[in-house]
Amino acid sequence: AGMKSALFLMLIPSTLARFGKVCGRFQRVTHPPRRPLPLAAREHVRFVHRATLRGGGEDGDEVEERKGRKRGRKDEDSTNPQPKPKRNPNSKPRSSDTGKISSKTRRTGVSAGRERIARDHTQRFPLLQGEIGIKIVSWNVAGLRSILNKPEKLKVLKRLIDEENPDIVCLQETKLQDSHVDKIAEELNREIGMSGFWACSTERKGYSGVATLLKNGYESLGIPSPAHRVVHGPGEGGAEGRIVETTFGPNLRLLNLYVPNSGAGLKRLDYRVNTWDTWLQDNISGDINVVICGDLNVAHKDSDFFCPENKAYETQAGTTPAERESFGRMLKECELIDTFRHLHPKAKGVYSYWSQRARNRDWNRGLRLDYFVVNKKLVEGTHDISVDNAADGSKSTKIRVVDSFVLDSSTLGVSDHAPVGLLLGVKRLD
Repeated sequence: AGMKSALFLMLIPSTLARFGKVCGRFQRVTHPPRRPLPLAAREHVRFVHRATLRGGGEDGDEVEERKGRKRGRKDEDSTNPQPKPKRNPNSKPRSSDTGKISSKTRRTGVSAGRERIARDHTQRFPLLQGEIGIKIVSWNVAGLRSILNKPEKLKVLKRLIDEENPDIVCLQETKLQDSHVDKIAEELNREIGMSGFWACSTERKGYSGVATLLKNGYESLGIPSPAHRVVHGPGEGGAEGRIVETTFGPNLRLLNLYVPNSGAGLKRLDYRVNTWDTWLQDNISGDINVVICGDLNVAHKDSDFFCPENKAYETQAGTTPAERESFGRMLKECELIDTFRHLHPKAKGVYSYWSQRARNRDWNRGLRLDYFVVNKKLVEGTHDISVDNAADGSKSTKIRVVDSFVLDSSTLGVSDHAPVGLLLGVKRLD
């Protein structure tokens, strides 16, 4: 009996080993091991899963980018966060500016699948011989005091003025109160040599506001001295400081506009389309001498925003069918021309606004919301401005649109909008 027990104990290890091998072979047949996914595939699955949990689409992208930025800030005291490092506009572009995906993006999955939208080259057109140029620049600055109080932003503004040498600058969303104007006007005159006319919101403090600035010494252009008036818009937006009208003699009128945004949830869509747009059209209908510029808060054509095929944007302010159709109707019925699209009908990827919350400027996922709109005679070059009081005594002046452009590469880090410009060619007739 003792011998049998000893023999049995000796056979147990080998029996268990054979049984384990059989079980292992059976498991490999019925449950083969899963091979790890490639790195790119793992990142894509992780990103899509997170975005889906938060609703997907653009909102999912934005949430993931915010989460990714938070995950990347190690050992940060939430009660005393470190300031975001400022980016030098003249520094070497980040990988996202060149269309490449950074190592952080590959590691975290943030913005996976995005590609930088290419920007078509747009030609700048020169004046003809014998013409004198009047250059107008329009810019939504998203807070003028912020620019003047921050040296890096002020430097960008001064460089813009030095490089483009505009005769007129139209600003939107200055966010000034009437009590700020004198001090700000004095500082602008000292820093960039311009002064002008202001409209401030009396409805809400630190909201909206526009300004039309003229270069000191504009009299040398040979155009009549300007007159101006602050125009109150219709209805609920009438006191929001959205319009400055400047007239140069009887035959040239410049409207600097900051058109109301339809807002989150399209709360002001009805006001925007049925009240504001109708009122504006009535005020310029039949006017043969008008130049309209500013943040018009609409992406008119499919080529004016980055993803027209995405139906979700039909419910976003600035890209709703109602706003786009209303803008197109105004152009048609008032015989107006979108100058940039007239000169660059096939240009793609040229935008003037990018969402800062989604960091869309890095990817050039933008909209063209800022315009210069003029009557047909200015485009055709047949518009005659009577300037009997011109400095050189000439009786009339022919004026035409020479160039229209978007300055989207030289003003990074200042505003979520880029400046747009218009060059008019003036030829005096004796």
